Amino acid sequence: MIKKLRFRKNRENHTIKLCFSLLVFVFISSPVYSQKNIFLPSNSTRVRALGLAGAVTAVQDNIGSTAFNPGNYVFYSARDGFRFSINLSPFMPVLIARYPNDFFGNIAFDTKDKLYAGLLSLIKSINLNYRSLNIGIILGEPNYLSPESTVNNKFIYNQALYSNHTNTFMLNFQLAEQVAIGAGLHLMYYDEGKNRFHAFATSYGIMMQPKPLFRVGVSIFNLPPELQNSKELYDEVKNEAINIGTAIFLPYKNMLSFDIRNLALGSSVAKEKYLIGFENTLGGQIALRCGMKLVDFSSQPAYTFGIGLFDSNFYHNFRYRLKTNNYLINYAILIDTFDYQKYFIHTFSFTIHL
Repeated sequence: MIKKLRFRKNRENHTIKLCFSLLVFVFISSPVYSQKNIFLPSNSTRVRALGLAGAVTAVQDNIGSTAFNPGNYVFYSARDGFRFSINLSPFMPVLIARYPNDFFGNIAFDTKDKLYAGLLSLIKSINLNYRSLNIGIILGEPNYLSPESTVNNKFIYNQALYSNHTNTFMLNFQLAEQVAIGAGLHLMYYDEGKNRFHAFATSYGIMMQPKPLFRVGVSIFNLPPELQNSKELYDEVKNEAINIGTAIFLPYKNMLSFDIRNLALGSSVAKEKYLIGFENTLGGQIALRCGMKLVDFSSQPAYTFGIGLFDSNFYHNFRYRLKTNNYLINYAILIDTFDYQKYFIHTFSFTIHL
């Protein structure tokens, strides 16, 4: 028994050292790989996914799954009765009050607009749960702009978020312990010149778990023409193309995920991408992540690294305990090439689940 405990402790120590070494390596090597630093908007639910290189089609999550697979949208471990919860973005009202020109972009605004925007932006999501049914409203999710449009020197910011964001209505139903289906309706805002427009998108997904330590996910998105490029940039999602993923759960709280994105439908010409992600959980309060994106095995891959801190489950009782880890602070780095230019891309989020 003592030998088993020592062996387990040694294995955990080796895992910690390996993940820490990977993070140190990326920080040391970042000047070599990247020539430009850019920062994505801070009010995003996709930071964990970006830290895993987007390989999350089969990875269950709460509001973080809405941009990739509605079939993965789950909340509570227990299924008894009705529950209501919200996620807050405490930084957003402060950012809007301090940098209103960044938030509104080219759109004219007054003091009343600032006040309303600050109050509404505090609420990131509203979540309703009744037994096997999950309903969510996710607000103010950034639509990512092209890298050349987001070059700036602010680590926490909200550039043009008023005119470039998505509000989502999410519906998920767990048919059995091993199967869940979901659908999302997305109201997407975008700007052209000094005008703000909107369009609708839909998403559909399924999650299957044939084995306790193996999960499969499939999703498809129908996107408006005006916003297809936005979903392709970092999310690697194309219009009307199938996304397939698997997640494998390994000993010592490790998870390995694989995605094949953009499988063509009919005459659609979608270029497949291969995504690989790895996540290790330490002590229940720290998650270390890394991943890789490949167009094909002869191309230069993109690399991602990330970290999650402080799981909100530690302050919830069993009835309100989430089925997945829900880290309050998330950070990710993406090293990728766009138009022959290498970028060092940062993304950060801080949300509170109540």
